[in-house]
Amino acid sequence: MNARLGPDSGDALVYWIGRDGRILDISEPVCAFLGYPRDQLVTLSIWDINRAFPAERWLDHWASLQEARQFRFQGAHWRRDGSRCEVEVVAHWVDLGGPPHICAVVTPLTEGRKDYVTLRDSEARLALALDVSGQAPWELDLITGQAMLGQAHAALLGRGPTERLADRETWLGWVHPADQNQIVRLFEQAVSGQIKELKVDFRMRHAAGHWVWLRTIARVVQWDEMGRPSRMLGTHLDITASKRAEEALQLTQASIDRASIAIAWHDREGRIIYINEKGCRSLGYPRDELIGCRVDKFDPEFPIEDHDAAWERLKRKGLHVFESRHVTKDGRSFPVEITATHIATDEKEFSLSFVRDISERKAAEQSLRSSEAFLDSIIKQNPMPLIIFDGKGDVVRHNQAAIELFRATGAPERLEDYNLFEDDRVRGGGHLEELPKVLSEGRTIRFQNRFELRQANGNPVLELDTTLFPIRNANGDITHFALTHVDITELKAAEARLRYHLDSEQALADISALMIKPGWDDLDARLNWMLERIGELTQADRTFLFAITADGLTATNTHEWCAPGITPQILDLQDIRTADHSPFFESLRDGQAVTARADDPDYPLRFKPRLPEPGLHSLICIPVVGGNRLLGFLGLEAIKRQRAWSQIDVRFLRLVAEIVAHTQQHLQSYRAQGEHTWFLESLDRISRILTRSRRDANIMTDLTREIRDIFQADRAYLLHPCDPDAETVEVTVEAARTEYSGTLPETRVIEPNATLRAVFRQALASKGPVLTGFEPDSEDFRQYGTRSRMAIALRPEAHQPWQLGLHQCDAPRDWTGNEQRLFQTIAERIGDALSGHLLLRQLTESEGRYRAVFDNTLDAVIIHDAEGHIMAVNKSMLDIFGLDAQDIATCTVADLCGPGPYQESRLRLHLWNGVMTGDMARFEMVCRRPKDGQVFPVEVILRAIPFGDRQAILANVRDITERTRAEEALRQSEERFAKAFRANPAAMLISTIEEGRIIDVNDRWQSLFGGTRQELIGRTTTEVGVWQRSDVRAEAIEQFRRDGQVRDVPMVFFTRAGVPLDILWSAETITVGDEKVFLSLVNDLTEQKRAEHALRESEARLSAAIESIPFDFFLLDINGQYVLQNTASRRRWGDVVGRDAATATVHQGQDASWGAKLDAVRGGEIVDAELEVNVDGEELFFRNVLAPVKDGDGVRGIVELTMDITARKRTESELESYRSHLEELVSERTAALQQAMSQLMQAEKLAALGNLVAGLAHELNTPLGNARMVASTLAEHINDLAGAIERGALSRAQLMAFLETGLESVDLLERNTVRAADLISHVKEVAIDQTSVRRRVFNLLHTTEEVLSTLSPTLKRTEHRIEIDIPPNLEMDSYPGPLEQIITNLVSNSLTHGFAGIQSGLIRIEAHALDDEFIRFSHADDGVGIPPDVRTRVFDPFFTTRLGQGGSGLGLYIVYSLVTGALGGQITVTSGEGQTGTLFTLTLPRRAPERQSSQARTAQDVF
Repeated sequence: MNARLGPDSGDALVYWIGRDGRILDISEPVCAFLGYPRDQLVTLSIWDINRAFPAERWLDHWASLQEARQFRFQGAHWRRDGSRCEVEVVAHWVDLGGPPHICAVVTPLTEGRKDYVTLRDSEARLALALDVSGQAPWELDLITGQAMLGQAHAALLGRGPTERLADRETWLGWVHPADQNQIVRLFEQAVSGQIKELKVDFRMRHAAGHWVWLRTIARVVQWDEMGRPSRMLGTHLDITASKRAEEALQLTQASIDRASIAIAWHDREGRIIYINEKGCRSLGYPRDELIGCRVDKFDPEFPIEDHDAAWERLKRKGLHVFESRHVTKDGRSFPVEITATHIATDEKEFSLSFVRDISERKAAEQSLRSSEAFLDSIIKQNPMPLIIFDGKGDVVRHNQAAIELFRATGAPERLEDYNLFEDDRVRGGGHLEELPKVLSEGRTIRFQNRFELRQANGNPVLELDTTLFPIRNANGDITHFALTHVDITELKAAEARLRYHLDSEQALADISALMIKPGWDDLDARLNWMLERIGELTQADRTFLFAITADGLTATNTHEWCAPGITPQILDLQDIRTADHSPFFESLRDGQAVTARADDPDYPLRFKPRLPEPGLHSLICIPVVGGNRLLGFLGLEAIKRQRAWSQIDVRFLRLVAEIVAHTQQHLQSYRAQGEHTWFLESLDRISRILTRSRRDANIMTDLTREIRDIFQADRAYLLHPCDPDAETVEVTVEAARTEYSGTLPETRVIEPNATLRAVFRQALASKGPVLTGFEPDSEDFRQYGTRSRMAIALRPEAHQPWQLGLHQCDAPRDWTGNEQRLFQTIAERIGDALSGHLLLRQLTESEGRYRAVFDNTLDAVIIHDAEGHIMAVNKSMLDIFGLDAQDIATCTVADLCGPGPYQESRLRLHLWNGVMTGDMARFEMVCRRPKDGQVFPVEVILRAIPFGDRQAILANVRDITERTRAEEALRQSEERFAKAFRANPAAMLISTIEEGRIIDVNDRWQSLFGGTRQELIGRTTTEVGVWQRSDVRAEAIEQFRRDGQVRDVPMVFFTRAGVPLDILWSAETITVGDEKVFLSLVNDLTEQKRAEHALRESEARLSAAIESIPFDFFLLDINGQYVLQNTASRRRWGDVVGRDAATATVHQGQDASWGAKLDAVRGGEIVDAELEVNVDGEELFFRNVLAPVKDGDGVRGIVELTMDITARKRTESELESYRSHLEELVSERTAALQQAMSQLMQAEKLAALGNLVAGLAHELNTPLGNARMVASTLAEHINDLAGAIERGALSRAQLMAFLETGLESVDLLERNTVRAADLISHVKEVAIDQTSVRRRVFNLLHTTEEVLSTLSPTLKRTEHRIEIDIPPNLEMDSYPGPLEQIITNLVSNSLTHGFAGIQSGLIRIEAHALDDEFIRFSHADDGVGIPPDVRTRVFDPFFTTRLGQGGSGLGLYIVYSLVTGALGGQITVTSGEGQTGTLFTLTLPRRAPERQSSQARTAQDVF
């Protein structure tokens, strides 16, 4: 340990400290250092000698040290004499099996010790800097030969801790054999002092066995007292990637001549400079024949006349791709695609062309164009919106219908800017999960979704039917997918209306069919079912039916249906006086539909005595009118919600009310007819007895028995006299049921009691019957067992009054009015028959009464002879046919016949002859009213009767207009049912119950299960494959028999192809003819099952994602209550679901700003805060993030993330305490860093100057070389001319040739020297601008072009190109030097970093004026982009991703400094990972800000 303490380790002091902070033991030097004896020191605590340490923080210090195991810090100790001494403390946590304790090694901080601590911290920071930069430090002891590798070598070479200390032979053995000699030689030169620094690239073996290229830089840093080197320090940097890139570049350069496409160079005149082997083979020429020839030799389309303009266009654009045709040496022509790039080098300009034979592609393109034209026509002419997307969800093609639809949906007008994957309206629906099936499996998916319209006046919704299908290329690969939308909003609304209409029509048909069903015993059940059906269809909470008495004074709730949870009110709504609610009932009498709400003042619901349910009540009442009378009303009530009743509701309810009215009229007519028939038949039964040809003593007995049977009474009797004063009376005749006979004495003479005498008095005082009831304790009940009695007095002429009576013994009985009238009529007839001499008169009176019945019957009665002459009619006949009594004399039956077969007299006479012979005829026909010609249907019954002294025909004629209308309505209802059955969107089938034999199917069934209607009808469902197993169907039928119906039962049916379908099956019986059959309704659940499966998978993924979060995750509702948490949070805080966040987790009632945070998140903000929380007495720190969960523009919930940052906070606190001691060291390091920055920036400028000089030399070489060649040639011609002159052999032709050659040479010399002068002038101007901050007005386009011309040598060695888009008249009053430096650095940055690994890239430089004061200058490339973690640091000095590979990290820092400094502007960078490119945007003032002369600096002074 002492070896690690430093030079003053002999002063080390050792303390042993317990958990309570008390000193357990100390080393001897401690006593001398502090001036305390040992026995006194072991009684003190640590804060007694370190008075700056608070005792209350000891436990925190103990816990922190227990976790960290070791602390190093500086502090102060106080001696016994009160003096203060600064110390360095190294505290260790010690646990040897007993009680844990702290061992603290304390070193007094002398000046030497302080210097040592400062140096140690400096070395630690240097090691950190090296580690961050990717360099691995190493140290070599030159005396022992031992090398110590840094920790970074573990990642660099895979060397573990045991291999980091190696001797010379070991680490030299790791070096590649080919590099060992070079390493040894340079090492010896560095050690001997021949070279100051060892810098070499070499290979070293990784622990895994592969070779790693390293760049090492090392120097001797320490010598012994004899001047011999003793210590060497150095770093290793991994340059493997750079070496591999260099090898790849060499391979690229070597492979050009072997390229698989033709590559050629030609100059500005179009002469071939170079062509590779592929180009020669494609043209059929040897290379030497092509070199030097013009391009038009094999390219007849080469623009010879317009070549200069074409060359300038190529030069301006940098790259041009076009098509042409080449001609081979043997004359064959073939199409080619040429990619021409302008390249300038050595003062020469060239065009580098890549030529590709596109014969096959042209043929394919021709086929493709035909296909594309066909496809384009389909797309454009398609009335449905059609959009084609690429694999990223971007739009590549669309038609006009798609544009119109997307404008309607609120999407961008430019579909090119739309991305399907980014549309949250598609993503919210969950349909994007299906898209991989389209792209990977080639499936076509179809779904319906609700698309929210984003409009200023609200967000209505479009209903869309969407289909996605894949698009494959020629290889069968899926490259795109297409989407079609069908707007089904109106269809959905129409479907809803149609569904309601069909349901209402079906309900009307069902109600109508039920109401016209024969029999009236179950009418109440029918009406209750009707109300339930209406309530469920209209979604009302209560439906009811009121009946109004014939006098219109009272209304009663007779039937009611209530939805679950609704209180019935039928008992509270009985016998309501209509006069108390006259406005309401007057509106109903006027035929109006009354709608009302509980809070409407004009239609208060006062006829409802109470409204127990809270809230608004919406009511609608429809009158039930029969004839001209209000029979009642049908009502619907909405209690749970406010309801607006539509015209469809009103129409439906009116039709139901008509059915109810017809039913009630039919019932009343039926009852009236029944009662009337019973009345007539009863009278007829009595009359038959009274008019028997043979009268005997049993006639009264027969009459009594007949009366008891007619009235179904328990006893009937005749007694006399009906005298209240008589002492006794005689029961002349008694007819009783067996169980009630024998109650009278044998003499049949009884003494009337008081009750009977009272009845006598009432009967004598009244013409009608007297009704009496008896209780079980009455005398009559005890004596005769009578509960009810109806009696009437008979008054035969010349006789005392008699009494005719009926007893009801089994139960009390209410005698109806019709029974009383019949009883009275019978009594009158029996009274006439009491005496023999009045019997004939009785018969006459009976016939008169029968005539009254004849006249008063509701049916028309006609008596006519066999020729059709009318003999007698009743009043109903006159009313029905619109005749007067005097019209009958001139009217015949033929006059009453309407259109139809009975207008033929032959048919009538044949029918009447049959009736006259004893037949009875019953038929329907059409009658006609003679006066107005109106026709109407009737039912006719014909029978023969004696009339006077001859036979006649009795015709009962009943008007059946209403019944015919009801039957027609039923027929129309059946027709509507058939149409609804066919068009129903659900699959429907009608089959027999036992066999399942198919009677009919609708269209949806055919499309869903396959097969045509003709193929299916007559076969069983098992035969067509719906049921795969007959036992499954048998079980389903058995369940149907038990339950009476099937409602929404999940089943699996099979199509004819055997494909299983998940469906909901409903079935019930209906009557077709006289047979009950099966009506099955099937709803396909296949898409629903798929959606449910996708939903379950989505929920599982969400749950797994939440559980995988390593910190506390919560989901809160909008009110701030927890609704969901993950396992990590539950372990820390327990189960908090349902609790208020303000009182739980990190808030715990201690977060005073919770309310403000909650309001901010509700407003859509993200709140990120750090909280200090006391948990079980311990202060903990948490980072708490609250984020809104948005749904459209609203906030549905809140996500909360909580991370424990206690350890980080404590570390920051400790670092803060150390920071105060680093100021001096920071100042020193800052000065050194500034000096290094200056040197590196100077090196950066020198490197740029080197590149500039190299490029300049390269550019000047061409014109100067040309000038030298022309000069030498001209000298040769002059020498030849001088020799000819000396020989006297100079000819005119030779002189003219010399002059012509001389002129050409002078022209060439002038052009090349001018070009060299222009180049030097440009470079000079750029150099002057870049080495000064001289302000002037300059043209931005010209300045940019001049800078790029100096970079052309660098660009010529690559396939990269630069495009410029700057207006020619855009000028700036600024500093062109810094701007040119900026352009140079940005281009260099793109070439070095942006196009790393890219063969051909594009740089685009653009500028335009924002307004009169500012311009926007942009530099963009399509390179690899900048990762997000790097993008935030690109403007930092010395930050580079190519450290050790020539990058200094100052290029973009210089750009940033010049933009924001000299030019007074701003710069931003936009980029992403992948080949998405990088965009630098500069916003610069057109007039740079003024600079004070005292502050004027050169570009070099900026740094």
